[in-house]
Amino acid sequence: MGELLKKLRIEHGYTQEVLGDILHVQHQRISAWEHEIYDVPLPILVKLSELYGVSTDELLAPFKSTH
Repeated sequence: MGELLKKLRIEHGYTQEVLGDILHVQHQRISAWEHEIYDVPLPILVKLSELYGVSTDELLAPFKSTH
């Protein structure tokens, strides 16, 4: 998920600092999510889906089982 979050952030022209301001978190937290050090809280995941115009399912796709 981290790579996808970084890709979407860059595609939308946001720096970690700017995205942190939008989400009201420190930019270090954005980095931690992109490096998969911390999980993204559900409320933030919803905000990211709205901001990027994708569904939460798309953001969670790397976690979906192929069974």
